[in-house]
Amino acid sequence: MQPCSEATAIGPEMDAMEVLRLMSRSGNSRLLVTEGERLVGIVTLRDLMNFLNVKLNLEEGEAVDVRYTGGAPGEKGASQRA
Repeated sequence: MQPCSEATAIGPEMDAMEVLRLMSRSGNSRLLVTEGERLVGIVTLRDLMNFLNVKLNLEEGEAVDVRYTGGAPGEKGASQRA
């Protein structure tokens, strides 16, 4: 278990691309989201990949299914089976 530090914690206002850069530099695939001393969430690399996929599809004007599938990007999830 790693202690909370600048390499493992971010604020809720941090831009997604900056979070991705921090994950890449630090080698962490999960970061704590904190406000002061309080933990308010956890963001994972999978969360970021899903977010960026939706963002790119919206920018290209494609229809996007934003329901959580519980699987990794590209896996057959609940929303893809219907």
